[in-house]
Amino acid sequence: MSLLPADAVQPQPETVDPLEIRRRGVKRLLLTLPAYAAVIGVLWVGVSLGVVSALPVLVLAAAIASGLAGFYLVLRAGVMTRSADPLLAFPQVLFNLAISALWYAIADNLRGAALLWLSLVIVFDMRRLPPRQVRFAAGFSLLALVLVTAGRALLHSGPQDWPLEFFMLGLPAVLLPVLMAVAAQARVLRRRQLRQKEQMALALEQLRQLSIRDGLTGLFNRGHMLELLDAEARRTQRSGRGFSVALLDIDFFKRVNDGHGHAVGDAVLRDFARLGLSVFGQEPDALARWGGEEFLLLLPGATAQEAAAALEGLRAEVHAHDWGAHARGLAVTFSAGVCAHRPGDAPALSLEQADEALYAAKAAGRDRVLVGGEGERAVEAAGPRIDRRPAGADAPRVALAASAATGEQAEPAAALRRSSPWQRLRDLPMIGLDERLRPFQYMCLLSGAVYLACIAGFLGFVQPAGMLDARQTHLFVAHNLIGAFAPSVLLRLPMTARLRDPTFALAQLLWAGTGLLVAYALMPGIGSVILQMIAVCVVFGLAVLRVGEALILGLYLIGALLLVFGLRWASSRSGIDLRLAGIEVAMSCVVLWLLTVQSLGFARSRERVREEKRKLAEATGEVNRVLMHDALTGLFNRQHMQHLLERECGRHRRSAVAFCVALVDLDHFKRINDGYGHRVGDEALAGFAAAAREVLRETDVLARWGGEEFLVLLPESEPVASGLLALDRLREALAARCLCPAAPQLQVTFSAGVAEYRPGEAIEQTLARADQALYAAKAAGRNCCRVG
Repeated sequence: MSLLPADAVQPQPETVDPLEIRRRGVKRLLLTLPAYAAVIGVLWVGVSLGVVSALPVLVLAAAIASGLAGFYLVLRAGVMTRSADPLLAFPQVLFNLAISALWYAIADNLRGAALLWLSLVIVFDMRRLPPRQVRFAAGFSLLALVLVTAGRALLHSGPQDWPLEFFMLGLPAVLLPVLMAVAAQARVLRRRQLRQKEQMALALEQLRQLSIRDGLTGLFNRGHMLELLDAEARRTQRSGRGFSVALLDIDFFKRVNDGHGHAVGDAVLRDFARLGLSVFGQEPDALARWGGEEFLLLLPGATAQEAAAALEGLRAEVHAHDWGAHARGLAVTFSAGVCAHRPGDAPALSLEQADEALYAAKAAGRDRVLVGGEGERAVEAAGPRIDRRPAGADAPRVALAASAATGEQAEPAAALRRSSPWQRLRDLPMIGLDERLRPFQYMCLLSGAVYLACIAGFLGFVQPAGMLDARQTHLFVAHNLIGAFAPSVLLRLPMTARLRDPTFALAQLLWAGTGLLVAYALMPGIGSVILQMIAVCVVFGLAVLRVGEALILGLYLIGALLLVFGLRWASSRSGIDLRLAGIEVAMSCVVLWLLTVQSLGFARSRERVREEKRKLAEATGEVNRVLMHDALTGLFNRQHMQHLLERECGRHRRSAVAFCVALVDLDHFKRINDGYGHRVGDEALAGFAAAAREVLRETDVLARWGGEEFLVLLPESEPVASGLLALDRLREALAARCLCPAAPQLQVTFSAGVAEYRPGEAIEQTLARADQALYAAKAAGRNCCRVG
């Protein structure tokens, strides 16, 4: 079981700087200025052409300027940084909706352009709001338009074209749910992106922790401690303030493994690490597992005598600990060698002196602390014990390293609630659809509802008003029926369901946009309504189009609209104010381009989400790889091997296929470390692992079991017929190769114990028999194998 500090694997709460909130709020407000400026500019062109009254434009410009100035001052002052909405997104949404209603009220001949502005406001702002505020804003905008229409009817004494008024009011009633749905899709995308970023940060932090920490004890590993030593040596070289290092070794640890088993040995190492952190867990002290039962302690700013006195405190903690909880009669002590690092010396020299002091402590009887480099002497004369325990910490905080390794989060409780009748009705069209296709079906249903509403408009208003003849009406109805039902049919076809875009979204939107452009050419009397519908085409594309497709759609609609208007201008049809129509078209082009820019942003966000999802999968896979593998040899680690052994036992119970295990121990490995250094020892371990991978069968599983011990799982093997032969091949391969280029004369041998799994026994018993066979091989002179 792996242990890591809890704060190393749990995401810390994000603290946002109030200055950063103010900066983001002001930046977001400034991003809206070009849109406002473009709208006022187009309206002012209409004033100069004499088709728009100057007073409404001045009133609108004054309202916009005063509102923006107020928001700027509030955001700049930062008075709302601690509120639930520090960016003032919801107030700005309501302000923009009020501007649209004001525009709709005072601009007699450009009221339709206010509806264009409404779609832009909803797309830009509502995706940032929670659903309740979105519904409130949509209801507010519709109510405001109704009140404006009623107010205009009361204030204007002339006759009202009520069919047209109701038609224009019906349009927002139909389109607002569409815009809300698109805003909901944008919120989902935004939440997914934020969640993936959090998961990525957690996975990367876990990966970082796993790369610097020992998997068994949770302490720093050897590689990271070497980096800390080098950094501390450089700091000492600049400042002249020294530090001390200490090598700690658990006394007679091999007897613990031999007499009580490796599980007890692992428990002893974990408890010793906990005790070490309880004394030396405060920054900048650092404790690392150096290898096997050895630990290295770094104490910046401490003299050798202070370090030795602190280690005496750890000795007292070790003596007082209840080791008998792991095995009856078990007692644990440790020996330590301390050295004070001198500025200018290499860290390796200080480590060597601490190592010499450690062996002197062992030679003096163990269970003691000696200072090296100053005529080795016992610490009892060093003075009172120094307590380096973190304040208020009786024990270190620990957490499972495997916790949340995939970065996945639990589903909220709300997702487990029983679905409502409305939800069951909504999900009815999803029956038989793959989960991946359901979002596409929602958009198909939404677009189908809009098409059907257009058909109702053609039959209930356009044809009775004489804007189209019966033949044209029938063609438009057929066009809309195709657009309403063809996407859902395509979605359920086997040949298209596997495509990246099974509904051909770009083709759909081009189909809808082309029909609307034809309608705009034939029905200039409701041109403003049709222009609003053209804008909705781009809004639909926000949720589904890729970057290139969004650009194609926007440029096509703008270019085609200008072409239709140019043809209308060239034909000089009577009864149409081309200057007013030109202002409407110019306003539409501005809104269409701004919506296209938004669509491009949405498409890029979706691409980032996909890329971050891929990176998250890679990071999660890397975390899992680190969790399962030993960092030095690349073999499976002990924890994962335990899992594989349990699986093999289950397979044996089901199919009765025999398997055996072999415990392998490199002979006299401590002599290699002592005589050649730990670097050569590491090369020997890695070389042995490489040789074993080459010689053993592909089905054999090799793991580093601990220190210089390895465990081999031999599926479908018997000890004598297969196990011993495989190990003999490995012995021959080792004899013929040089494991350590730095020490070519070094010859590495191993001893091994093989045991076959017996039906019904626990895997621990099989490992115990292999362990006994291993020690029988050592007792027989080493460099041989025995069967247990």
